[in-house]
Amino acid sequence: RLLHSEASELVRERSRLSLDELRLKSSTAHPATVFAPTGGTRVQPLQLEELQKAIRQIARANGYPGDLDLARQQRFDADAAVALKTRMEMSASEASHTGVWTFLACVLLPDVVRWRYPGGESGTTHERFLGGSRGIRNTFGRLWWRAHLLGTDGDFSLLHQLGEDELVQITERPVLAGNPEVARLFARRFLDFAGEFAELSRSDLMRDAIKRLRRLLSFLALELLRPDQLRSVVDGALGDA
Repeated sequence: RLLHSEASELVRERSRLSLDELRLKSSTAHPATVFAPTGGTRVQPLQLEELQKAIRQIARANGYPGDLDLARQQRFDADAAVALKTRMEMSASEASHTGVWTFLACVLLPDVVRWRYPGGESGTTHERFLGGSRGIRNTFGRLWWRAHLLGTDGDFSLLHQLGEDELVQITERPVLAGNPEVARLFARRFLDFAGEFAELSRSDLMRDAIKRLRRLLSFLALELLRPDQLRSVVDGALGDA
């Protein structure tokens, strides 16, 4: 984990640098990194090098260091999410510490952050390095959480089937992000309903259905429902929407 005070300094320095400059500054270590005080296995430099290489390979396959179009953005995000989830072997508890993601963004792969979110004249926005709560807005934290919530038994196909706004709606809404089972079921049934009613706006369908689920939380604990009950609730929200 990278200490927040040092991360903030690095972001101010690196959010406007060129990709070439950031590649030279990238590293597998930094003096301001710390490890969890108890439990877990400390990551080794070789593991970080392999992760760094894997993410850069995915970036190059999608045009790095050239400009990104929407299709390449989505392919990079989906493929990088799978790589992060499968290679890091990290618990959700550890992933909830923003220092994990600021280390990846500020130290290990700052050039990829600048490439994915180049920004305008002011450079890359700081949240793409720092990430906020759980690292959910961090370039890499957001992808890990997507794979964690929507992947199961090695199947990450939902990451390729859902659009950017749809993924944001699912992973940044506590009603869904708080429970991977609910998130996966909602995503699968949303795609089914969107396919059946293709004349509807997918974004309108999702936003309205999520509002309906949120209303139910006043008196219904989704995590206590049997699978068939949960599906009935989700289908009801999507059907009404």
